Amino acid sequence: MKAILLIIVSLLLIGCQNNKEINENEHHESNTEVVSESSNEVDNEKEQNSEDNSLNDGEDKEENMELWNDSKSEQLDEFIHRWEQDMGQEYTQYAPGKNADLYGVKIPDGILKGDNMQMQPVLGQPEYNETVSPLDLEWSKDGQSEADYAVVAVYSDDTQVNQNGPHHVYLFVLRNGEPNILYTEQNQGNENNYLYFWPTENQELMEGFVNIVNG
Repeated sequence: MKAILLIIVSLLLIGCQNNKEINENEHHESNTEVVSESSNEVDNEKEQNSEDNSLNDGEDKEENMELWNDSKSEQLDEFIHRWEQDMGQEYTQYAPGKNADLYGVKIPDGILKGDNMQMQPVLGQPEYNETVSPLDLEWSKDGQSEADYAVVAVYSDDTQVNQNGPHHVYLFVLRNGEPNILYTEQNQGNENNYLYFWPTENQELMEGFVNIVNG
């Protein structure tokens, strides 16, 4: 009888021990699963933040890479108003539909490629024995163009009264992304119907434009 009781007690003790081990294993597995899920959530959050930062960096770089935009146009206008004081001249900003009047030629509409062209713009001065080459001009709001030259701004002192000498027109252009300023003060026509331009020699004006484009 005692032997039977001892066997029963031993079996009960073994059963309790097994249950304890099972519970401990389940608890350990549960804790491991929670830690694993938390770790995955942290990794996912880091990955999402990394993607968001990459997108933001890409947008910032894209904005900085713009050749021309409204902000740069405003910067140029502010610069011109400071520069004109040193020149003792008054310049007005022009654009398609709002043209300067250069002795009857509408600038820029009258020199941009298309049906409204009044005179063929050319680069060079034959009177100085320079080679003359036609200018392929197209207006552009972002500095991009399929034409050779993207015109992003036009300034002229055509409205200035009591001016001694001819009026001046400056075309602010980009060619293959490189800034340049083309200048004319032509005041009469010619048999070829050419409007002659040449690169500006005003270093202050050129440096100001370059800094704005590259800024």
